[in-house]
Amino acid sequence: KQITYIYEFKDVEDAINKNPNLTEEERNIIKSTKFVFDENHMYMDMGLVLMRLQTLKIEYDSDFNDIYTQGSYNIGKNIIKLRNKTIKGSLQEFIHEYLHMLQKSSNSVLMELSNQFFTN
Repeated sequence: KQITYIYEFKDVEDAINKNPNLTEEERNIIKSTKFVFDENHMYMDMGLVLMRLQTLKIEYDSDFNDIYTQGSYNIGKNIIKLRNKTIKGSLQEFIHEYLHMLQKSSNSVLMELSNQFFTN
């Protein structure tokens, strides 16, 4: 028997609000991406996305070890790491890494290319 998920953005908001790792500013920025969910939820594994949103961590590291990278997403640890000290200073890079978080896998060249296209 197949279970059908009925999308409601309230589920996304609930997952974000349950996450103790996010600041209010980070929560508000993620909530501002409602259009991404409204237009693309049918292409997402919403169970996986909701789980990730409940545990996502965002770290700021001005001593990022790769001078050519402004951010990264670690799929195993569910951590977005950004070079700047604030999310507003890293907004474009945050959105890029956040889009990786919404995807089922982070190993595809196509995912990187599409993220680059939409965030640059």
